[in-house]
Amino acid sequence: MTLYFVLLSTYNNIRARYLSTMTIHMKPAKQLMGWQHWLIIGLVACILLLLAYIGTIHVKKHTIHKDKQNHFFSSGLSDPYASKAVYPNQQDRDEQVTIQQKQVAEPNDSPTVMPTMKQEEKEYDSNELTQEQILKARQQLILSQEEKDAKIFKMLQELIEGEKLYLNPSLSRAMLLNKTHIQKSQFSPIIRKFTNKSFIQYVNDLRLKHAIEMMREHKDYTIDAIAMESGMGSIQTFYRIFTERYGIAPNEYRKILNAKKEQN
Repeated sequence: MTLYFVLLSTYNNIRARYLSTMTIHMKPAKQLMGWQHWLIIGLVACILLLLAYIGTIHVKKHTIHKDKQNHFFSSGLSDPYASKAVYPNQQDRDEQVTIQQKQVAEPNDSPTVMPTMKQEEKEYDSNELTQEQILKARQQLILSQEEKDAKIFKMLQELIEGEKLYLNPSLSRAMLLNKTHIQKSQFSPIIRKFTNKSFIQYVNDLRLKHAIEMMREHKDYTIDAIAMESGMGSIQTFYRIFTERYGIAPNEYRKILNAKKEQN
């Protein structure tokens, strides 16, 4: 760059002198114009050629330096010129190159994102239930519900049969719900589940069994008295239910019982 400015300054000085000569001495200048003109043209051409040569050399050096840097960076090594500046000795540079090669060849032991994600997936999978666990859980729920239903029925059975509430003609579902405080929606399904009968059928069967026991034990009781003592609301209802249940009327059934007793 310094050479460029020197040549440019020389050209400007020659041009200024030429112009001053042209102004002061027009006629002598015209005589000298021929050889000075060619001198200036030749000087300018030399300057341009010199500048082009300097520029070409600079571009080649820059290109060679850039190619070397790209080659070493692509090979996993650092810039050799930088290594010379930091490590002037050949042995130091070789040791640095060996260390860099090991870093490239050996994987980094630091934890990465993928193991962390896999660990989270394992933790998530561990929280999921397998089909076997789901089946066991359902069975446990069914068993627990069965146990609850069995406890409720046992409580109802103790009231109806144990305390003989079936002998009360006014026994109703509402009365039992008030005593047990169970849900209304559970009452009928639980009765049917453990007896295969409706609530009315279940109670009437208990009353019929009680009436038959009274027929065996109390020969002097009339059928009407037995019907009322068994918790039936009316004589007509007792006869109808008894006939539907055993296929014969209460009086005929009593005669058969007495005949078997006499035979025994």
